Amino acid sequence: MEGSSSQNVVKFEALENADLHIDAIYLGGSAGNISDEPLNKLVPGLSNAGGFRQIVKVANKPKRVRLCALVSSGSDPDWPDNLDQERGIYTYYGDNRKAGNHDMHSTSRGGNVILRDAFANLHTNKRELIPPFLIFEKEPMRGFAYKFKGLAVPGVNGLGPSEDLVAIWKSDANNNRFLNYRSRFTVLNVESISRS
Repeated sequence: MEGSSSQNVVKFEALENADLHIDAIYLGGSAGNISDEPLNKLVPGLSNAGGFRQIVKVANKPKRVRLCALVSSGSDPDWPDNLDQERGIYTYYGDNRKAGNHDMHSTSRGGNVILRDAFANLHTNKRELIPPFLIFEKEPMRGFAYKFKGLAVPGVNGLGPSEDLVAIWKSDANNNRFLNYRSRFTVLNVESISRS
């Protein structure tokens, strides 16, 4: 892998020419600010913050998400995003993660709208409108660094429309209730994705 060592680590300086490889770690820069964020260098057009990082095509109306990176810390006990590596199922929670927002689809990053629309397109057989999803998990203790976990598509074999995207209730410390999504994706058996 270009720009990497035997541990599949890609340095910040090599991101603009790097391919995506399962379990490779993509390092951030050393400036000490948000410009160290590696994902928008790795995938041009992605934003540099948040759990839902999308590339949107706005030429056609309505706007359409062309690609979405799902980014997780992997360490939030209230929202346990996780990859079942044996079954290739990724569970990811939406972005309405705090009480106070009465409409779970009105979030600053629009993540729950992305989930709602992707799964609706799956269940109405409009697959051409579903963006590919790239899964990244933050590497603890490494600053801006992420591990690529795979290429995913909405849905799981054997789960129906009422099971693969579910609105769930949560309560905060003050017993304020709110809704968020729990989504299930299938991680495809793709070891690497070419930059082209």
